Amino acid sequence: MLHMPELLIHSHDVPLAARAALTSAISGPADQRRSNLIEAARILHLDTGLDCEDACELVGLSDCDCDAS
Repeated sequence: MLHMPELLIHSHDVPLAARAALTSAISGPADQRRSNLIEAARILHLDTGLDCEDACELVGLSDCDCDAS
């Protein structure tokens, strides 16, 4: 069963930088997974206009602050 981040990396509607962050979250070191997911949420929020909370939920995080730099 695929999870949302795994599906998003295949969508051309998702900004390339967000797909790269999601790919890093999925295939990279476990200790960097959360920071990569937050980065993907931040990119989705800034580049697509999604609400920060919605972007976080989309990448699988229930609590993140994608407004923070």
